[in-house]
Amino acid sequence: MEIYLSEVVYTFLYVILCKMFVESFARKKGELLSWTMWTFLVVLTIFDYLVSIFFTKYFFMKQMIIILLGTTVMWRCYQLRFLKSSLIILFYQGLCFVTDYIAWMGLQKLLTITLVETTMLKLLMGTLSQLLVFSVIIILRHHFVQEAAESLTSLEWAKFSVFPIFTMLAIIAMLINFDGLNNTRQINTLICLAFGMLILNIFVFYLLWDAIQREVKIRKEQLSIERAKSQTVMYRQISENFDQQKKREHEYKNEMMIISSLLNQNEMEKLHIMLNKYNDEIAHRIDAIDTNHVIINAILNTKHQEAREKGIVFVLKVNDLSGLNMEDQDIVVILSNMLNNAIEACERCTGKKVIRVKTIKENGTIIFSVINTFEKIPHYVDGKYRTTKKEPFHGMGIENVKDIVSKYGGTCAIRYDKEQFYFVVYLTE
Repeated sequence: MEIYLSEVVYTFLYVILCKMFVESFARKKGELLSWTMWTFLVVLTIFDYLVSIFFTKYFFMKQMIIILLGTTVMWRCYQLRFLKSSLIILFYQGLCFVTDYIAWMGLQKLLTITLVETTMLKLLMGTLSQLLVFSVIIILRHHFVQEAAESLTSLEWAKFSVFPIFTMLAIIAMLINFDGLNNTRQINTLICLAFGMLILNIFVFYLLWDAIQREVKIRKEQLSIERAKSQTVMYRQISENFDQQKKREHEYKNEMMIISSLLNQNEMEKLHIMLNKYNDEIAHRIDAIDTNHVIINAILNTKHQEAREKGIVFVLKVNDLSGLNMEDQDIVVILSNMLNNAIEACERCTGKKVIRVKTIKENGTIIFSVINTFEKIPHYVDGKYRTTKKEPFHGMGIENVKDIVSKYGGTCAIRYDKEQFYFVVYLTE
């Protein structure tokens, strides 16, 4: 009974390490609940254990079935294509074989062949192998998971790796100095200690990893908030300029009288100078896009001006948004990111450069819609649109918009065809 229980625990640890290995290359599917994930892992453990029992004499068939089961579960749980999932599981299985061989050869140097061939000591060898796999996973996380690489230095990663190395050395030291290894109770005790130390390694790993992810998330949120604050201040200043522009409209009457007087007196040179001056002023003033909302006006007028300077056609449809109940910073995050992405995409176009913007309130629903032409197909990886830029924390715009929209109970619709990219936000009043 003890042997069977130990084998089940060993198989479960094999599955957990497989999960950790896959997480080094892929993200969990967003809609998958935690309890669903653990249900899949428990089911995979049961099937792997049964396969290892019933196909003991058929080594290659056993390995093929285990790889197929692992591929199916990880494909279902993570944002992976089936082929990529199978390659990752195949790589993991190969890693397990290599570490098994290293652990086996190491134990042969320390113990007699007779003892190594006993079932319990095979489990001990397997535990050492799993600790080696765990160490490799830490190295993979360091090199392949960008968020963690940004948060920890190489020295901190080295400190992070000390615990599993110490555990392996402790197990080897116990093997060397453990008297009477033919005693079943002592072997069982040693196996329990080995399992416990491996489980503790995994627990500490996830504890630290969650702390790292929280830190990265906080840094992103702080950066996003600071950007939104600075943009909000900028747009408020622009809105003040817009108000000043409105005031200047009252001066146009007097200016028109002067122009009429110069025309009547046939002062064409002075009239020409005056008209050129007004044309220059008008060209640099913000267009009067008015939605009855200060921040939205500032954003639309600013982006309209920017698009026009870059030779982009800016088509706009607006109505009265005076009753919009949203924080200014949230409006800035949504509209600025949508319009910045559209302008950047149009800049890269060699053909038509068109942005169609709709900010309206219709039947109790606020609609922010941006449709733009593009040339290069958007970079879509693991269920998210990714930037190809290398700057840290760049390319978080769409995800930030989704977070804000979710905060207000709204929805986002994103798609693209051969010519245009569509980004629409729906918010209920």
